[in-house]
Amino acid sequence: MRMRLKRQGEDICLRESEINLRVDDRGPKGLQGLPGYLLNVFQGDQTLFMRSDEQCEIWRIFSPVLNTIDSDRPRPLHYDFGSRGPLLAYRKAERAGFVFFATDEWHQSEETLEYTVKKSKQLIGPHTALKPVRDPRSKRPSSNP
Repeated sequence: MRMRLKRQGEDICLRESEINLRVDDRGPKGLQGLPGYLLNVFQGDQTLFMRSDEQCEIWRIFSPVLNTIDSDRPRPLHYDFGSRGPLLAYRKAERAGFVFFATDEWHQSEETLEYTVKKSKQLIGPHTALKPVRDPRSKRPSSNP
């Protein structure tokens, strides 16, 4: 099935995209809710979609923040891994009256990178259609240090 979908980003541009609805590629569980969603769309039910007034309100709230980031180019505040974040933000929250009930202690869990990779491989299993397909030519430089 081919549909026209909005391209990623701020611009409102449509692009043609192919949607794979083959059960043999994704297994029967991959399409469980799809017939209901499509029926809702055809009946005009917009409960799962953002209304234009919601989008306008989001842009009204975040535009000043995004403009400030673009113009001032603030540097991120560094903080220790596992902490609540930068000490400056922590102190500001305290001054605003926020009360922290838990300690700042960080405890190592089972969920290390190796554990997460192993679990995700188990969850994905043989369903190759669920694995992300990346084009090595389209690698973007990482913004993380």
